Amino acid sequence: MATSSQTDQGLQLPRYPNLLQMVVVPVATPTADQREGHLILQRPRGRTALGRRFFDLIGASPYVRVVLDGYGEVVWRLLDGKRTVAQVAEGLRKSEGETVELLQPRLATFLMQLEDRGLVRILPGPTETVAPASHDSDEDSS
Repeated sequence: MATSSQTDQGLQLPRYPNLLQMVVVPVATPTADQREGHLILQRPRGRTALGRRFFDLIGASPYVRVVLDGYGEVVWRLLDGKRTVAQVAEGLRKSEGETVELLQPRLATFLMQLEDRGLVRILPGPTETVAPASHDSDEDSS
């Protein structure tokens, strides 16, 4: 389980200096389980033809499958590859009503678990750019 701490800059993890500014990109394909009504994430288990053949030979599923609970489903639906983790946390807070102190460490742990299973990629978020200051000149262009 990932250990985390909160600072004034945001959520700190050993793997990522500031997770709240990162963007999570879904890699897995979501499917709905018709029997249970849960969202299931899956991705191919073998990355090569040989790997896929190995899992076929031992009778294992060719897919990594994760069944999400209600909390996981809310988070997954917020992951669009554009929102930062801070924005996902805010959407989750609005949806679930949790306090930030409880929500952020739980969200960080969940995202690390998804990444460890190859279901998401965590990438640097958009960098804020500062518009160059306009310099008024003494000359008129009229």
